[in-house]
Order: sequence, then structure tokens, then C-alpha cells
Amino acid sequence: MVVMNKTLWKDIKRLIRSTKGRFLSLTTIVLIGVSFFVGISSVSTIMGYSVDTYDDEVKLEDDFKYILARYYRWKYGSKWIKLKHCCKELL
Repeated sequence: MVVMNKTLWKDIKRLIRSTKGRFLSLTTIVLIGVSFFVGISSVSTIMGYSVDTYDDEVKLEDDFKYILARYYRWKYGSKWIKLKHCCKELL
């Protein structure tokens, strides 16, 4: 471990005291960047949980299958067999 001597600490304090505005602006920029990163990092898990909960409550998967089945029946007629096998109850 590197031990910083007294002279180096005095020099750092003197530098900060002489350029307070620059020090505060850089500290603020770093603080905003760290806050933004932490917010973005934590939001993905929260949003994923929220979307899963909403999907379970509204049952979007069933609606999507129904819309998809109707669309392909309209577009391809009776030629499109794969969807009919997986969604018999919807057709």
C-alpha cells in the first residue's frame, strides 16, 4: 500500500482551494454520471418485473396468438397449417 506523505496532501488541498469552481463542477458532473448509470442499471430489472406482471394480469399472450391466427388465416387462407395445430382452441 502506498502511503501519501504530508506534502502531497497539502498540495492537493491547496489545489482544491485555489480552484473551487472547477472542483465543484467536476464533482457535480461525476455525481450526475454515477447517478444516471445507477438509475439505468436498476431500471431494467424493475421494468422486466413490471412487464411480466402486466402480461400475467392481462394475458397478452392469448390475445397475440388470436391476432396472429386471424391475420394468417386472412392472408394465407387454409394453406397455413402450423398455427392451426398450436392454437386449435382459438380458431
